[in-house]
Amino acid sequence: MLIQNDEITPVKAPTLHRRDFLKLAGAGLSGLLLASSGLSSIAAALEAPKQDASLKTLPELGVPKRFPLIENGIDGLSAKQIQAHLKLYEGYVKKYQSIRQELLAFSPEQLTNVNATYHPFRELLVEESFALNGILLHEEYFGVLTPEAKPMSVYLKSLLAKHFGSIEGFQAQLVASAKAMRGWAILGYCPRYKNLSFYGLDAHHTFSPMGVHPVLVVDVYEHAYLIDYGTDRSAYLNALWKQIDWTLVEARLSSI
Repeated sequence: MLIQNDEITPVKAPTLHRRDFLKLAGAGLSGLLLASSGLSSIAAALEAPKQDASLKTLPELGVPKRFPLIENGIDGLSAKQIQAHLKLYEGYVKKYQSIRQELLAFSPEQLTNVNATYHPFRELLVEESFALNGILLHEEYFGVLTPEAKPMSVYLKSLLAKHFGSIEGFQAQLVASAKAMRGWAILGYCPRYKNLSFYGLDAHHTFSPMGVHPVLVVDVYEHAYLIDYGTDRSAYLNALWKQIDWTLVEARLSSI
């Protein structure tokens, strides 16, 4: 996506051929595509060699990302708070790997009686979405935090003001979204309507809007701030506003 003349102008995506669409459908990709990669990345993945038995372990899924800039704490969030939060994120990475292995272990015979009331395969599918979004949302959240203040550029201010009326309006919408939800507040770009809007999730996999590209993700579960702020979410949000890397937010907009 390019940002020109205060407009969000999507770059024309590569054509997704019918055969690629069928491969996507067969792979069972669904729900929220939180990763900000475009169709070119998907097409490249589809050209990869066919899966063989050696890929069933999926070892790369067990490797959490590192966030060295914030591991020792930042203004407003102590090292103890962040390290406890990172440990929780690492748990989602491990659990997702475990769930994927269990899903791949089902034989065709074991899948003949799957139903929507109860079946182990169904339960694993439900929890897979919870664990995967737990990974992706936390990575977006940690990735935008900064130990040094990186304020908005004049351009970003004008862009946000155009979409939300003013910077004060944007901040009010962000804080209100973060207070209204039990899990996450997300500033996202919707390719269908070509606009920026706030979205809220009560849990990792509830109310997830399809196809929305996250630009700014705020974790509002109490585990994100309980050590430092108790149950004072407002104090946490006030501190967080000053530790957002707004240059990265602008870069994310430009990369969509």
